[in-house]
Amino acid sequence: MAPVCVSFRKVSKNYDQQSWVVDSLNLDVREGEFVTLLGPSGSGKTTCLMMLAGFEEVTSGEILIRGERVNDIPPHKRGLGLVFQNYALFPHMTVAGNLAFPLQVRGMDKAEIRARVDEALEMVHLSGLGARLPAQLSGGQQQRVALARALIFHPTLVLMDEPLGALDKQLREYMQYEIKRLHEQLGLTVIYVTHDQGEALTLSSRVAVFNEGRIQQIDAPDMIYEYPANAFTAGFIGENNLLQGELLETDGDTCAVGAGGGRLRGTPVGVAGGGEVLLAVRPERVLINPDGDCANALDGRVGDLVYLGDYMRAVVELGGGGELIAKYPNDRGKRDIKAGQPVKVGWHAEDCRVFPAPPRTGGKGA
Repeated sequence: MAPVCVSFRKVSKNYDQQSWVVDSLNLDVREGEFVTLLGPSGSGKTTCLMMLAGFEEVTSGEILIRGERVNDIPPHKRGLGLVFQNYALFPHMTVAGNLAFPLQVRGMDKAEIRARVDEALEMVHLSGLGARLPAQLSGGQQQRVALARALIFHPTLVLMDEPLGALDKQLREYMQYEIKRLHEQLGLTVIYVTHDQGEALTLSSRVAVFNEGRIQQIDAPDMIYEYPANAFTAGFIGENNLLQGELLETDGDTCAVGAGGGRLRGTPVGVAGGGEVLLAVRPERVLINPDGDCANALDGRVGDLVYLGDYMRAVVELGGGGELIAKYPNDRGKRDIKAGQPVKVGWHAEDCRVFPAPPRTGGKGA
């Protein structure tokens, strides 16, 4: 197992002595990992990154980089590569000048600087554009310059805060590939902040899901998606059907829930006894007119039906109240499903998770 690169130890942050923006955070990031801090606006993820970078003070706790406590070390002495959404390029400098600047302040000789600039431009596929000003580049090219500038002095730890937020969808997807390629090629340790779930799942070794200043779950992307640890993660990551119900019984690895006008089975997560629960099932796991071995089945009627090219998205109004979203491939066998048509919907118990209903309380500021 790789050694720990970054360690947050009971790190907390507040601004008014009352509301905790970050609340007793413990997190280790190992060398070579790509860890994404993911969460809604105000969840504390960017504050964590800014404390690690040295731009925000830690209220309590410790941050260590390779075993060294950095709480009182200024940002420019932490040796980090930084990439932000707004690029932060010097508009009066050429691309080559922007790339050379962090090397000049480190006192490198001119020959080494020229070699590093050429290497960095080639790395991000911008060779030949060193003489241009930032205003003469596209948004994607500017972001690649910002990325190259963060990597040019060969840091082994890079922090990225919403670096692709200003780009259009196609360019975002291209830049995701570029960042992933550079991470693997250079063996970087990356801590990345985003609210884009697809981006987090695409790029990361592990994803830390934040809410109200705390990590709700940290795991590999497929585990976060397939096996959410609580109702918040289930509802936040990807699209999910959440049905309110009543826990009827537990039986080993499954439980029975009264919801949607039927008796349904799923995998319990942290539930015991009776009480209100949330049943979560992904739209792609919902089967329309399932066969007889399906553990769960409800009567419904197709409401909205949306054509999305490679798949269809159907909203099914349940006979017992509420609705479910089903996604299914656009193949010939399913093209006869029409809006207004009565259907049965179902899913297998292992494709469904049952959580305690979250308490109905107000959230924290962040």
